[in-house]
Amino acid sequence: MKTTNKLIGKMIFLFVGVLAFTACSPEDGKDGQDGEQGVQGPTGNANVTLYEFEGTYNFANTSHFQFTCDSTVEEAENSLWQGFIVLASDEYLSFSVPGYGTSSSTFYRLYMDTYYGQADMWIERSTGPGETYSKIRIFRILANNTGAVNKTMGDIKLYNGYTEEEVRAMSYEEFVNAFELSVE
Repeated sequence: MKTTNKLIGKMIFLFVGVLAFTACSPEDGKDGQDGEQGVQGPTGNANVTLYEFEGTYNFANTSHFQFTCDSTVEEAENSLWQGFIVLASDEYLSFSVPGYGTSSSTFYRLYMDTYYGQADMWIERSTGPGETYSKIRIFRILANNTGAVNKTMGDIKLYNGYTEEEVRAMSYEEFVNAFELSVE
């Protein structure tokens, strides 16, 4: 009987404590005034983010390089990633990754790792001797339309109106123009 009374007493104490906490809890205040309008950013495509890395990337000596891109795992997995390798001797020669490099004898591939909760992109020399590049450009393109396009195509993701296959087939110039980017 003593144990039962102690248990009932503890339950009443806990119940009264919860009621007191609930009754004394502060209410949410009103929202404050809106702040001033911020500075307008550059024009561009809100669905496309450029990650650019400068250095010496000698794929003849190293088969792969890792590039950390500031992106959540959810953004990374709902995006198309397109890489371009830039030739060291000519800033205007860019080659699409996945794809062949400057000599057309080395195939490069791009893959993603989200193990550490961020988007780590890897460019790997898949086949061939490899070349040296001075810059890596990796674009993240958020899908802005998903779902059934028509009965024969089924569910696909669209990136600014383009399918993944169409984006992968674009040269650097075509890519920049199609996504209305101003990249030097």
